[in-house]
Amino acid sequence: MLDAVRQTIAALTQSGMPFEITQARIGEHPYPVYRHCPPNLGHFVEALSQHNDATALVYQDDRISYIQLQQQIHSTAHALIQELQVQPGERVAIAMRNYPEWLTAFLAITAIGAVAVPLNSWGSEQELQYGLDDSGSRVAFVDAQRLRKISSLPQCQDVTLICCRDKPKQSSSAIELSQWFDAYKDKGPIDRIDIEPDSVAMIMYTSGTTGRPKGVVTTHRALLTGLMNCELSSAIVAMQYPQFIAAAQQSKTQPAGLLTVPLFHVSGLHGTALPALRGGRKIVMMYKWEPGEALQLMQQEGISALTGAPKMVESFLDAAEDSEVDLSRMAALTSAGQAQPERLTKRIRTAVPNGMLGVGYGMTEASSTICNLAGPLCLEYPNSVGLPLPTAKIEIRDEAGNALVAGQRGEIWVRGAMLMDGYWNQPQATEAVLQDGWYATGDIGVFDQSGILSIVDRKKDIVIRGGENIGCSEVEHVVDQMESVLECAAFGQPDAEWGEKLIMVVRCQDRHGLTAQDIQNFVGERLAAFKVPTHVYFQDDSLPRNATNKVIKPELKKRYSPPS
Repeated sequence: MLDAVRQTIAALTQSGMPFEITQARIGEHPYPVYRHCPPNLGHFVEALSQHNDATALVYQDDRISYIQLQQQIHSTAHALIQELQVQPGERVAIAMRNYPEWLTAFLAITAIGAVAVPLNSWGSEQELQYGLDDSGSRVAFVDAQRLRKISSLPQCQDVTLICCRDKPKQSSSAIELSQWFDAYKDKGPIDRIDIEPDSVAMIMYTSGTTGRPKGVVTTHRALLTGLMNCELSSAIVAMQYPQFIAAAQQSKTQPAGLLTVPLFHVSGLHGTALPALRGGRKIVMMYKWEPGEALQLMQQEGISALTGAPKMVESFLDAAEDSEVDLSRMAALTSAGQAQPERLTKRIRTAVPNGMLGVGYGMTEASSTICNLAGPLCLEYPNSVGLPLPTAKIEIRDEAGNALVAGQRGEIWVRGAMLMDGYWNQPQATEAVLQDGWYATGDIGVFDQSGILSIVDRKKDIVIRGGENIGCSEVEHVVDQMESVLECAAFGQPDAEWGEKLIMVVRCQDRHGLTAQDIQNFVGERLAAFKVPTHVYFQDDSLPRNATNKVIKPELKKRYSPPS
């Protein structure tokens, strides 16, 4: 079975095939790259017209064709250049929920050589302000909710805000994006801008281990290589199920996908939206996740596959059972963003017994997917993430940086054209993880004798709750600001519902009636809701520390095991 998957990869990447691999020199190093990868996102936008009047985006009552989408992108690009004088390399933020205008803004920004800065729409006012300040964005595309938040910040008065829909009447200074659509609809395509593949396309913020979120600087080449990695990963899975390929070829219905995850994540942008647009598929968008609505949309729009965080997939299965909806004919139901619990795997196999199986491994710093495990191998290797994709070289290294052999555990290091350039304005953080073209992931893994990778631990201090990364140090930094707090430590514990839950242990100088709820409220006022600790424990004695004065979190994890 493993040999068959390797043969599939070899066939898809050979000369003349869509995923043909060649070599290119990037900086000082040669890398395997896709011969047919678009050179930049401007070329990506130009190619949308080949899908003509097919439906590109569906949101509630809105149905936008590929031609209309391309026109809106060009109109927005014209306005950015002519009205706001946005220059190549200038940062432009996007802070909104999953609306069609999110993709319009992203593709317009990057097509003119500017740098898109997706911000977490779930963030607090302070988090949004940090992203705008840190990136230096003077223009931001927002929805009505984010407009109200950002408009209230005195530090953001000089930011030009472009509201995508439902602009509040009191926000007279904000520009309505729909006005740009009308004003520039007859201008035609923008002139092609010469954008080098290694020019910066995006700064996507990710929770880190050193406090504030870090801006991952991604070039056009890296982003589009990541996009093609996702496409290849999907093709590898599909090739293990010829019956679904045959059915798709015979069907006269346009393929459709449900966008369930935020576009400010690589799983939403690289893994779902951009591949769908490149392939001429229909993207059905939801304002927020609601499993009953997802069921209804799947039946209305002919959607046969769904991917989401484990918690979302669980709720989808619950809704299907409550509504007595038969899912057995679905092509695939999978989770992403974190490890899939074995209990959920069993439920999926029961509900979708003949569905396609596929898992992977990726990260923002590597533009999404770098490993793939396809077909029945997912059952044969239930705790593994598969084989490295052809553009990704992976090594397991010890603490001294020495490469380890199969069977030995160590840190996972990655190299490839899909890697970030570094962290925005953080040279020390960049230097700590990027060395000679290699990226230190902070994950602990092991290769077996057949070359299949498994993730066995996490070196970096990150908690993944429902697919969202929480940097423990960021939450600790907030709690440390409380007047009576002497020290604190945050860490994760397994959780059957969310994958992991965030635990906080606090030692105070004098509690004065301070409660766990007080600390949760304090965090909730300053950070996104998903970063609020699930459990808070108070400790009278000092937190355990090692010789370098770092808190020994494994000891705390053993001591504080929250109720299940």
